[in-house]
Amino acid sequence: MKALTKLFLSQKGAMFGMDGRISLVIFASLSVIAGASIIFNRIDAQATVLHGELKALHEAIKVMQSDFENDLYASLDSLAARHQNAVDVLFDDTELSAAYQNDWHGPYIDEFIQPGARLYRSQNNVAGVTFTNIMKHANGTGVNNAVVCSNAAPCYYWVRISNLPERLLEILNEKIDGTAETTPEDEGRLQWNDSGTAGVVNLWYLTERALDNNNGSVGL
Repeated sequence: MKALTKLFLSQKGAMFGMDGRISLVIFASLSVIAGASIIFNRIDAQATVLHGELKALHEAIKVMQSDFENDLYASLDSLAARHQNAVDVLFDDTELSAAYQNDWHGPYIDEFIQPGARLYRSQNNVAGVTFTNIMKHANGTGVNNAVVCSNAAPCYYWVRISNLPERLLEILNEKIDGTAETTPEDEGRLQWNDSGTAGVVNLWYLTERALDNNNGSVGL
């Protein structure tokens, strides 16, 4: 009788040990799923913030051209570094031609971009130093630093922010362009290209049509 009791208890302990191991596997799996969910939710929240900021930049470019009653690039004082100076004009009128300074009614955005330095600084999700530029480019596929804009087709202003995580832009792209694109990085309002670092890309976001196609484009 004692032998049977001992055998029963030993088997019960073995079964409990098996249950314990199964429970550990389940808990570990749930932890992985929960961790992935937390990471996704964090990136999704960052994408939502960035989307709002891009829309604010779009509106700023639209309002500036309306205030100046002129093309943004053509309103600048210097022909050099227009892609940089157009960002500075968001915050002050010093880069504008004198003829347009009285028409400046900014600042046109809150300072999620650092004035003067053009650093995009609103989030901690950057993968290196980021710079913001306002680039003139045709509305098409595969936008890049070799900006091409001619009299043959309308030109548009694109916001370019360097060195952002590719995963962030993949999630942001679904918010802006949806999920039907074959090559999301080369299509639609939001596009991106390689920065030279794995997993890090440069964002391009389509905004307003330029009012003057004759004002030459500037690459980086």
